[in-house]
Amino acid sequence: MAIAVDPNKPFDYVLKSDRKLAEGAKPTRWKLKPLTVKEQTELRDGIVAYHQDGKEMSGRMLGGTVELKTLRLGLVGCEDFYDADGAAIPFEAEPDSKRNPSRFFVTDAFLSRISRADRTELADAIVEVNTLSEDDEKN
Repeated sequence: MAIAVDPNKPFDYVLKSDRKLAEGAKPTRWKLKPLTVKEQTELRDGIVAYHQDGKEMSGRMLGGTVELKTLRLGLVGCEDFYDADGAAIPFEAEPDSKRNPSRFFVTDAFLSRISRADRTELADAIVEVNTLSEDDEKN
């Protein structure tokens, strides 16, 4: 049975490493949203970049670019995110000045505060929510 995905309904995500925290510890809760079909298509279209050098055409994978775009589109907030000194780090977003000023995207400065491994896990979670099976939904 197909399970409908609502790209307007954010969901909470806890990193795998935070799921192992001691009881009573507050894990960071990331607010993620599923991608629309248009957003998914734009990401897939940008996975490979082609370059023609003389007679030869070559392509290269743009995994980092796709991950960054996925986070910009799907990371919409967080709670309980702290720096090494215990100071809360507020979520930072900026308006999409090129396409839709009422749409906000997470800032690069904020993304720079998240470790590379955690950024990858968050981007994967955003993509995976669009491909959940019925068994996944039950878990």
